[in-house]
Amino acid sequence: MWLTDLCAKEVGYKDGRIIWELVMSLKWRRSDGSIVEAPTGFQTDFCSVPRHPAAIYGMFGAVLNRQGVIHDLAYRKDAGFTFEEANGLFHEVCQDRYPDEANDFEVDIMYGVLKRCGKSSYHQKCIADRLA
Repeated sequence: MWLTDLCAKEVGYKDGRIIWELVMSLKWRRSDGSIVEAPTGFQTDFCSVPRHPAAIYGMFGAVLNRQGVIHDLAYRKDAGFTFEEANGLFHEVCQDRYPDEANDFEVDIMYGVLKRCGKSSYHQKCIADRLA
């Protein structure tokens, strides 16, 4: 369940991606009741994928931005998630989406791409790191 709205501003551009910074924290309550929070100032590129599968992702457009923030947070080395847990969190948070954001097939494709291609991005940055 989303506890706050996504509120971010564009702060730069790096490696072919627009970088966004949260203007207020983004909070989401998991099914077990725990809360995952991306803090104010956290920088993200939302729901991006490595360049090679980008053509597949591009078919769906820019979707699941809130979910991408939570997943980017989970991939940071000081967030406390294993690679498998971070990807599982993405799949879990994607169940809490608007009907026109993505369907189950699209989510499954993005989840599959993360499991296969996300390792190169996992634990490369800390939560407070600047991306732009």
